[in-house]
Amino acid sequence: DGSLGTIKSINMQTVIFSSEEAETVDKNLSTEFTVFKERIKSQAVDAVGVVGYGTYLNGEILNLRLEIYFNSKTYTETNTLMNIAASEIDNSFTAGFEIKGIIYAQSKLQGFIIKHSGESAQSFTIY
Repeated sequence: DGSLGTIKSINMQTVIFSSEEAETVDKNLSTEFTVFKERIKSQAVDAVGVVGYGTYLNGEILNLRLEIYFNSKTYTETNTLMNIAASEIDNSFTAGFEIKGIIYAQSKLQGFIIKHSGESAQSFTIY
């Protein structure tokens, strides 16, 4: 018949947390994200910003990328907040998917947090 395969339709979607769309697409993860964000904010002396980007394939979460902005002034403060964020990633999110956190302080890239499905989150500082 000369065919080389079949074409399947997929639904790939990126959802921004927190948003009304996130509430509609994934209420549980939206709630977990809000709890995570509030826990991080409660630990910081200065302002903290957290934005999440969830990637979904056919309605199932594949991964979550977090951008975390600290207004910390010292290395020690940034490192402490980054470790708190890693711990809160372990405590706040229940589903088994990959989570990557990108950490900024004073608008400069400071480190990463990586949590593979089924593992504990690990933080990495950039010197």
